[in-house]
Amino acid sequence: MSEKPTVTLVLLLVGGTLIVLAGVIGLLVSIELGILGSRVGVTYQLATLTFGVLPVLFGALVIVGAVVANSSELSRVRAGATLGLVFGTLSLLVMRGTGIYPRLLLAGLLLSVVGGIVGLVWKPSLHQ
Repeated sequence: MSEKPTVTLVLLLVGGTLIVLAGVIGLLVSIELGILGSRVGVTYQLATLTFGVLPVLFGALVIVGAVVANSSELSRVRAGATLGLVFGTLSLLVMRGTGIYPRLLLAGLLLSVVGGIVGLVWKPSLHQ
């Protein structure tokens, strides 16, 4: 049985899931408030969509990084960890507002960064 970076997998999965959840909440709040269907400016509608869609995309890419990192091959672990680290950090760009939304993004960001760093420093044991 080969050794895998389980801590990296768990941290990136949870972090990515929190980022996706924040994006879904952002979209649902926008829909509930009627922002997307109202006659507010197109710029405001685009910003609302951006702050809802980008976290979902970034979180999904963090989850993809977790799946890629779930390997015993060092290059795949590093590639997945880098993917999770980069897109977890990019979720910082869409953090705005108050309440649960930025808290979920911040938690997802922190877990993704820690998971990415753990994956980058992970090395399989020598006694395999």
